[in-house]
Amino acid sequence: MNSINTFPYESPVTPASVGIDADKLTGVITLFKKQQSSGAFPGGQFVARRNGKLVVNETVGIARGFRSGETTPLMKDNHRTPFPVLSAGKPLAAICIALLEERGLLDIKAPIVQLFPEFGQHGKEHITTLDGLTHRSGLLIPDFVKTPGLWGNRAAI
Repeated sequence: MNSINTFPYESPVTPASVGIDADKLTGVITLFKKQQSSGAFPGGQFVARRNGKLVVNETVGIARGFRSGETTPLMKDNHRTPFPVLSAGKPLAAICIALLEERGLLDIKAPIVQLFPEFGQHGKEHITTLDGLTHRSGLLIPDFVKTPGLWGNRAAI
């Protein structure tokens, strides 16, 4: 099996093998678990990678349903449970977009259809990446937002 099929589920390496102090990493993991158990967040996943190697993959709490009362599934020891991170991904997307723009690989003022022609349906042919980044695209999906059961369904997305 190649790394594309195993990422991010490969077995972790020892912290020392990639130059990480195991005691310090243990302290960070302990704090992560303590914060969750004290109610700071309902559930989450803590993943650390270095030099392309997985060092830690810890999950705690619940993946979804905190407010609805349908607390499924329990994340403990289930590293493959997908769960919505919503706004937590925005900084990562922004960094990727900035790097692509800086390298001349993305023109944020160009219509998105230049990269993804299938996007240009239902009046979206003039929307640019910049419009999306600045919340000016006019795209509204209230029914989808109100239906978290669809968030893991690629076809619905």
